[in-house]
Amino acid sequence: MSTDEDIWRLASIAYGFFGTAMRRALATHQFGPQSYQKFSFLTQYTLRTDIVRTIRLGTLPTMAKALGELRLEPTSDLTISQLTNKVFDREHTTWTFDSPEVAFIAILLILTQIIIYAMMWEPLGHSSKCCDSAMLFSLTISDEARVTERRIEHALLSWQACYLDSVGPQLGLLYHFCYMLFSTPGLLALARKAAVPTSLEPSTMTLRQRSQNSLNLAAHHAWCLLEKLTQLKAEDRSSISLLLPVVTFLAALCVWKNIKAQDGSKTRGSLKVLQLFTMELEKMPWPCSQEMMEYLKTVT
Repeated sequence: MSTDEDIWRLASIAYGFFGTAMRRALATHQFGPQSYQKFSFLTQYTLRTDIVRTIRLGTLPTMAKALGELRLEPTSDLTISQLTNKVFDREHTTWTFDSPEVAFIAILLILTQIIIYAMMWEPLGHSSKCCDSAMLFSLTISDEARVTERRIEHALLSWQACYLDSVGPQLGLLYHFCYMLFSTPGLLALARKAAVPTSLEPSTMTLRQRSQNSLNLAAHHAWCLLEKLTQLKAEDRSSISLLLPVVTFLAALCVWKNIKAQDGSKTRGSLKVLQLFTMELEKMPWPCSQEMMEYLKTVT
């Protein structure tokens, strides 16, 4: 995986052709159990790649919608589009999806919506709270942002209740990444500013967060993420290897900003702890990992 923006722009162009081919395949083929399993793996890989491309280029994710009519299981009529609606429906307090594949797709869909929220809603800001009877009134941008936040938070809490205690560390890692990014949506912009090579001074970087205490909450999930990362076995890493450098790098930036925010405090931590994230990046085979490590060394 490269940090070269031109390469990712070419990938973005290719995604349009790929999405069209996927939709045609869905419309014209009947998938048996074996071929469906291969197609399901390709779908998961597509969603993961779309997330990395989105974070790198600052563009909106598109593939979740493009693959909306894909059935999640050959014996089920539940599609990705329907799962998305159920996941973010606040009327559903319990989920009945017990498949590991569905758990994987669900957390990727939640992450996709968090990225959309971070890019479209959160930068506009919201200074007022949304009332529960908001549908009776003309919603402001602030109210719409609050509605979106509540739907995402409901989805995260529901996923946690349904899956967190029973899934492997790779999905637990993605859950903590979602909560970290949801707490501090500005991490996406911060990561793009920190894209290497860069001439931007780290001290000039600001981080937009949802509330005064949200950076502490995000840092907590960053440490939980690191713990899950150290628990990954080789077979666990293979399923999310494409996301690991981005996830680890963003977690390190979150911890760094949290420590820097405590300058002058007697309880301020040491930036040397970033070496723990560097050690994990060193284990990853992607070319971007080395560049991320070099950048973290400049802020340590």
